[in-house]
Amino acid sequence: MRNPHREPQLRLEILAILDACQGYLLPQTTLRNHLGLLLAPAPEEAELAAALQALAGQSAILALPSALGGETRWKITDQGRGLLLEHFRP
Repeated sequence: MRNPHREPQLRLEILAILDACQGYLLPQTTLRNHLGLLLAPAPEEAELAAALQALAGQSAILALPSALGGETRWKITDQGRGLLLEHFRP
């Protein structure tokens, strides 16, 4: 069941994970696994998809589908780094 109160935390965790990748592309499965270690309970597929779609809509992350039909890979954008910094600014 989707928890709307958890969505902001999920988005921030996604941004933080992708920022830690230092510009490298992160496969969606790996991202989901990292989130499962950080959040309890682990996000459901629909919850993750909604958060990724929202962040992509804000131009905070960029989706790069595999040319060979594999899984989507993600990276943070400068806009996403700005959102992350705004949240953690003292």
